[in-house]
Amino acid sequence: MAMLSFLATRQRVSRRNAKAVDDASFLPRHELPTLAARDGSLTIPAALRRLGWNHRILTYDDFLLAVAEEAAELVVQPFPDILGETQYLRGNRKRIILDNAMPKTLRLMVAFHEYGHALLHIHRAKDFNLEQCETEADLVGMCALIPQWLVTTYSAAQLAARLPYPRRFCELRIQAYQRYDL
Repeated sequence: MAMLSFLATRQRVSRRNAKAVDDASFLPRHELPTLAARDGSLTIPAALRRLGWNHRILTYDDFLLAVAEEAAELVVQPFPDILGETQYLRGNRKRIILDNAMPKTLRLMVAFHEYGHALLHIHRAKDFNLEQCETEADLVGMCALIPQWLVTTYSAAQLAARLPYPRRFCELRIQAYQRYDL
């Protein structure tokens, strides 16, 4: 069953795996694991809280503000085989790369996913766990697009009718709330 993690920090993703936004390929690719993160849960950085993450629907302008605050370099240009990638440069500098050819809705999810990597994973080189890092980044992206109050108010079908996301993505967001209380 296709579920969590459609981007990898150190793994390239083929464009043929990211069809239309309303297609199941918009969804992450593996099951939601139990996070074995610090203190057994995802640590939410203050930068996300200041944005209103998981409290309101975030926009691309919010993403740009967050990237500027993080002093990360943003590169948006055509890429033949990559939807997005986060690179860690010397001196703890970060570069977020996004493909400008993907649909805007998908680009917003990818943008916040990669921002999640930039915030959460730069200091994790020694204890790197790809599945956990991808899950954490996916949670950052899902909660940026569908905040908790929407998840506790509407069903997946109602969310899909109100928001520009596939029903299965909305179901995954509800599952993330149930599993991680986010």
